[in-house]
Amino acid sequence: MSTNIKVTLTLEGEDNWFEWIETVKTVAKKSDIWEYIDPEVEDSKLTKLEPPVEPKLKDVYQRVTPESIETAQTELQITWKDLTTSEFQLYSFLTSQYQYKEKKYMAKKTLIEDMRFQIQQSISKDHLIYTTNCLTTHDILVSLKRRFQPSTKIRERQLIREYQALKTFDYTTLVEPWLLRWDMVVRKCQKIDLPETQGSRPLFDFIEAIQGKYPTFFSIWNIRLIEGSHDIELYQLIQVFRDHQKSLNPRATHAKHTAFLAFARNTSRTPCVCGKNHLYKDCWTLNPSKSPAGWIPS
Repeated sequence: MSTNIKVTLTLEGEDNWFEWIETVKTVAKKSDIWEYIDPEVEDSKLTKLEPPVEPKLKDVYQRVTPESIETAQTELQITWKDLTTSEFQLYSFLTSQYQYKEKKYMAKKTLIEDMRFQIQQSISKDHLIYTTNCLTTHDILVSLKRRFQPSTKIRERQLIREYQALKTFDYTTLVEPWLLRWDMVVRKCQKIDLPETQGSRPLFDFIEAIQGKYPTFFSIWNIRLIEGSHDIELYQLIQVFRDHQKSLNPRATHAKHTAFLAFARNTSRTPCVCGKNHLYKDCWTLNPSKSPAGWIPS
């Protein structure tokens, strides 16, 4: 049940509320406490962490009727010696079960309290005011949600702007961060069913964005998407483009290397001091040990 995972993302404001709460949710689920703090669930319907009930001797003492249990407990003063062997064994079993449940209860209680601390540590100092006077961790998340979760319309407009910005791709664009953002933004847009990212629209938008710099890739995939010959998701198309990028790099390196060799072959080598074109270490005059038998310097 315990976890070393921490909330590492800082809640800055409305712009990253969804990313932040998703991080909190991941940590809480790992600790098995999300159901106790989920801000989407109102307090009256929220699962409560209740301590287990410790068993009593009257729970296993079978020689009184249910109606007289309280009387028996007070008047008969049930003790260990009043229990039969089977009653004692049952009481021992219930006690061990209680101890196990108590241990789990205390562990979860500690994790929930720790999550409260983590939440306060993961929000900017200016936002701590929204966590004060909150009795529970759930209350804190509800307070933060009320303040920072954008309305549906605002969220929609934010994502539309982010999506439109993806369509700008030029020679100053860092390819890998741009690809990661394509995948991330489109997933967020599809999560709220944004029309601009439904069906094949993001596929065409993606290849059109890279058309100027990668016309061949655009032409091939434009035909494939129009014909419907390839059933492909955006993340798969992005990976195909990544592979295409990797295939271009060795060719570029090879081309540069080939050009260098051609240049080197056409460049005059500085003659040796003996007047011939060879390295100093291969010169028979400078290095007689390299010369053939009977050779005499000219």
